[in-house]
Amino acid sequence: MSLPGAPRDGRILLGPCLTEREFERRVHATPGSVRGHDFLLRIDGALSLEPAYPAFQLDGDVVRADLAWLVTLLKKHMPDLTACDWLVRPNAMLAGLSPLEWLNRGLGLEETARAIPGADGAPHSRGVGR
Repeated sequence: MSLPGAPRDGRILLGPCLTEREFERRVHATPGSVRGHDFLLRIDGALSLEPAYPAFQLDGDVVRADLAWLVTLLKKHMPDLTACDWLVRPNAMLAGLSPLEWLNRGLGLEETARAIPGADGAPHSRGVGR
């Protein structure tokens, strides 16, 4: 079963994305300092020659604490690009909302974590059952 309007194939990337330098400037970090953070999603070479960082990880000029926690957990189960896709794809375990929309509405972080494929008994699928 899939939700209306949900793509069946491929990946969903939600922009904008920031280059590493743009991300560092935005969060007032020193050059090269964000590269090693496991709590940040980083897309290598998919969008440009430089690594790109989805801007949805930020709230103004601060990394969102809820996403930093969730991304750290996500990276134990999937690569960054797959995690980016999972965060914006409608998810049946979250009432058809994407995990990002679920969090943006202030709903439970724990429920979002339980919906991660392979975590806490969640099904091994991307988003909505297919």
